[in-house]
Amino acid sequence: MENQASLGKRILQFPLVRMIIGMLVCLGVGAGGWELTGLLLHHTALHDQDIELFSGIVLAILIIISYIALFSRYEKRKVKELSAKHLTKNILGGILLGAGLQALIMLVMYLRRDFVILSVNPFVTVLPLIVLMSTAAITVEVLFIGIIFRITETWLGSWMAIAILTVLFWILHFFTPEGSWIASWGISMHAGFLLGAAYIFSRSLWLPIAIHFAWDFTSARIFGATEHGNIAEKTWLVSRISGPDWITGGFYGPQGSLQGALLCMTVGILFMIWNQRKNKIVPFTF
Repeated sequence: MENQASLGKRILQFPLVRMIIGMLVCLGVGAGGWELTGLLLHHTALHDQDIELFSGIVLAILIIISYIALFSRYEKRKVKELSAKHLTKNILGGILLGAGLQALIMLVMYLRRDFVILSVNPFVTVLPLIVLMSTAAITVEVLFIGIIFRITETWLGSWMAIAILTVLFWILHFFTPEGSWIASWGISMHAGFLLGAAYIFSRSLWLPIAIHFAWDFTSARIFGATEHGNIAEKTWLVSRISGPDWITGGFYGPQGSLQGALLCMTVGILFMIWNQRKNKIVPFTF
């Protein structure tokens, strides 16, 4: 009996099992709350966009709560990666970095005359979308960085975790009808390499969350760029983007552009150099 209990404990603590349980619990709780909120609000006078907004907020909050509750007990530790320590610094720094990278990407298009501003809407038009896009960033980064990347890093070390997450995003976007090697490279450099390196740098999920939010919000809602084939209805700048896919990103938008890939790769390398110098890298021990 004791050997069986020991075997069961080892299985539960195996990294892949922890990832699966973490994803199932967080997604299950979050999606359940999202669905229930939508059903309850559907019988009110709220518009569909407002229902989507409230459902997204509930989803993000429940994923954070379930993540903290699960891993504080499962891994018997304090969940420091979602603590309020250095919260303002991580959020402001992430927003500046994500928005700054997108601005540089669009600057390349602007100088080539592939990005043309047609008109400007009142900025208040896009303000309500800050909440919606921040909840999306929270959800994605808690799942991918908080669960997949973090657990892989404790198992195989920082460099292997970076490589696995980067390759994962490359595969997810290359083997699609719209995929190309430049687009998949650009997305993997942002979502895998840069955000993974930023997490190692800060040891806080709030930094990659803020980068992700600012990256998406600036691209779609400020510059009016395409994202996965979709053009947002409410944007600050009404623009026309044309030109070769390797500059514009084509179906995937600026994140799939060559300059986007190079910028994210460069910043990711700088993060990793700093992480190496400050002994933040988790070594591979098998």
